[in-house]
Amino acid sequence: MVSLTHASNVTGTINPIQEIIKFLKTNNIQAKVAVDAAQSAPHLPINVQNMGCDFVAFSSHKMFGPSGVGVLWARMELLAEMDPVFVGSQMIKTVSKENYTLSNVPERFEVGTPNLEGVVGLGTAIDFIESIGRENIAAYEEELTQYGLSLFKRLESIVNLYGPKTSVKRLGIFSFTFNGVHAHDVAEILSRNNICVRSGHHCAQIILEKIKQPATARASISMYNSKEDLDKLANSLEDVKKVFKI
Repeated sequence: MVSLTHASNVTGTINPIQEIIKFLKTNNIQAKVAVDAAQSAPHLPINVQNMGCDFVAFSSHKMFGPSGVGVLWARMELLAEMDPVFVGSQMIKTVSKENYTLSNVPERFEVGTPNLEGVVGLGTAIDFIESIGRENIAAYEEELTQYGLSLFKRLESIVNLYGPKTSVKRLGIFSFTFNGVHAHDVAEILSRNNICVRSGHHCAQIILEKIKQPATARASISMYNSKEDLDKLANSLEDVKKVFKI
């Protein structure tokens, strides 16, 4: 199994999934490919057939839906071969003293009382995204990303931005460190200006080890953000500079 993210939640890098799968096939590497699309599904058009992968997973809460529910897509022939991890009600077709038979896909993988309200909420969130258009969302967010990168470029003497320096093959995720200031302190100053960022290792400690940082602050944009929001972020970073007398 080769498991990788479609887009990094730290650097925003969009990985070339198709090229990676082509490399595996060219080198006769017999591995299934699982793609974590939690970061990309709300922002980019995704075609699993064109991508060529075997599994794709994404979560609801990153798509403006309720938490506690998500999606695992897999090729039907693989689903037919897979055994469920858990057993229980709803996923059994017949039961006898000697044996049992499983329900068809997908019921065989959905044990117990289903999270109906979560699934309905996710469906509504997907309808909302589709009503705007994923291509429209991607184009608008790329414009914002390019603008955000230009702002960080002006601050590069005091702020270290990680990830691609252009908006090509990149999402609007800005992970950065501030010279001489811990990421948690940066987040605290920004929060006083009503700017919400995440600070820490972002559940991606191996990447943080690679860039030799204990933590970064991360600002993320979506279709509801504007250039004015990014201006506020840049101005607030200047406030961090003043508070810590850098």
